[in-house]
Amino acid sequence: MCGRFTITMTMETFLSYLNTYEKMEVNLKDFTLPQYNIAPTEQIVAMIYANKTYRVGPISWGYIPSFSKGNPLRLINARSETILTTRAFKDNFLTKRCVIFADGFYEWKEINGKKMPFRIIIKDQPIFAFAGLWNDNRHQGEIPFSATILTTAANTVVQTVHERMPVILTKKEVEIWLDPTKTTEELLPLLKPYPDEKTETYPVSNYVNSAKNKDQQCILPL
Repeated sequence: MCGRFTITMTMETFLSYLNTYEKMEVNLKDFTLPQYNIAPTEQIVAMIYANKTYRVGPISWGYIPSFSKGNPLRLINARSETILTTRAFKDNFLTKRCVIFADGFYEWKEINGKKMPFRIIIKDQPIFAFAGLWNDNRHQGEIPFSATILTTAANTVVQTVHERMPVILTKKEVEIWLDPTKTTEELLPLLKPYPDEKTETYPVSNYVNSAKNKDQQCILPL
């Protein structure tokens, strides 16, 4: 599972990274960076591809299924192994794919009866993208658009902390994942654990446990 993550760079650096994609539209006027402790139901930065243009903007983290009524379900993660059979996601797999930007994520490991937080980062990669799905909820209430992060089995590095990890895509894989012409057979191989040798983890303090704590202390090594 992925329940908290980070984007610790400045907005200027992030916008410079986005310029590496061709034909880009960015709408982040109400979003601030850095973000050291992003939690479910908060705004996250997602990218889709539509009308031959990459489009980046904020979206609510916690996918609301189209059938949800009243107090809506908020699905922060989707298991990639069952994405084609789960009622909430299967209809959007080919039509509403997105990526969600991050530069690290947190997981918790039980040590001596207590859950201790760890931060996982990708070596030599200041920013990366989670595979995600989004949904249009404008007909359902106050949250117009929502998104979830796909997960897969953890690689051997993340396994030391947790059995699951988010699906992390390379830049080339991002372009494949967002390409509306790709088939299920072309997309499913992307939903795999990230390579062990490129993954690193380190312990952080319990300060990150509270979603109210948003400053740089969240990411400091313990």
